[in-house]
Amino acid sequence: MNLFRHGDRPRRDWLLDVVRLLLSVMMVLSLAACLAAIIALPLMTVWWEPARLALEERASRPLPDNLTYLVAGCLVLGAIASILAFRFFAVGRRIVDTVTQGDPFIPENAVRLREMGWLAVITQLLAFPASWLTGWLAHVTHSLYFDGRFSLGAILLALVLFVLARIFRIGAEMREDLDGTV
Repeated sequence: MNLFRHGDRPRRDWLLDVVRLLLSVMMVLSLAACLAAIIALPLMTVWWEPARLALEERASRPLPDNLTYLVAGCLVLGAIASILAFRFFAVGRRIVDTVTQGDPFIPENAVRLREMGWLAVITQLLAFPASWLTGWLAHVTHSLYFDGRFSLGAILLALVLFVLARIFRIGAEMREDLDGTV
């Protein structure tokens, strides 16, 4: 069942167009960040020594030998977070597409919203090791700052997405029941 009367075409909605464009841009940026982190890992063998010397000069003391692993860990966590962000934005864009087509109350959107909720939770859980790694890196080098604290806003976002998933699931079930009675 379409949200529009039979024969009506969905009208263009500038807000949906803008959101779809922003989601697409965020997908490209998250993919670029992931690729940058993946490319940087093997390049560390080439640029690590000059970077290490610059960091030691800035810190005014020798840096620990395991610093390479800390930086590599930060890059891996950054790549994982970027992949999760890409998926989050891609799923969001699919939901916007169903709204644009005039039929958002479908079971798939309930599943998509639930997936977005879990992606938000997993991303927030990544903040713990990222915070530890970057905090230690900032302490050792005296040059970086990263705020990877637990975010109440991210948890609230996940909860809202889980609630919306239930609303969409119930709405899709109600619509199917209504279609069956008409």
